[in-house]
Formats: sequence, structure tokens, C-alpha cells
Amino acid sequence: MSDFRVVRDHMDLTPTTGSLTCPPALNLFTLELPWANNAVGVSCIPVGKYRCIFSMSARWKKLMPELLNVPGRASIRIHGGNTTADTEGCILLGMGSLGGVLSHSQKALGYFTDWLSTAIHEGPVYCEVAYDERA
Repeated sequence: MSDFRVVRDHMDLTPTTGSLTCPPALNLFTLELPWANNAVGVSCIPVGKYRCIFSMSARWKKLMPELLNVPGRASIRIHGGNTTADTEGCILLGMGSLGGVLSHSQKALGYFTDWLSTAIHEGPVYCEVAYDERA
């Protein structure tokens, strides 16, 4: 079983930043909305462990990574984007991060989806979303 982690370094009134790590050595930057009590469209999702699959996005009309069984939420995806204007609660990926802006987002998404495609063939894949209180 291959799992991956999203570790947030803060979840306050500014964008939520962090990292996504996949074994053995894929490390990407993440950007999410700030924590707002899991309110749809304005908040990042709660910490927890979620199964990740590829499913057809009604909005984007293509297969995309989706986190399942997020409490009170639906269609939580992992996708490309540069700022929080590019998300309504999903997790954005980038190769770099500076001041709440991700860089090379599509390249990062490509690396992640390649990894996820391989991992899913080996069995169910889960994403642990955590908060690093030391940050």
C-alpha cells in the first residue's frame, strides 16, 4: 500500500501552505484556503485520512485525483493552481512556493498524477492531511 501526506505549516487567516510527500522521494508544495471551520468554498478541509482515487470531474471534464469521504464536503480534488483564487477548497500543488503563490503547478501535478497512477495499481491509496504544530 502506498500512501502520501499533506503536512500544513499553518492554517490561519492567510493561505494554508504546506507540503505533499509521496514515497520514496516526491516532495511538492501545497496551497489551500485558510481554515474556516470547514465551510464549503472558503475553507481548507479538516485534518484526517482520506482515500484518493481518480474520478471524472464534472467541472473540468477530465479524470482528476479526488479525496473521498471528506466530512461535509464533496469533489475535493488535488489539482494545479497558483493562488487561493484557483481553489474552492481543493489542494493545489506546485514545485515552489513564495508568499502564498505556487510556481510550476502543472509540472508538479504531472509528477503527482504519475506517482498516483502507479500507486493505485498496487492497491488503495490514502492521503493523510496533518498539521505541523511546530511550524
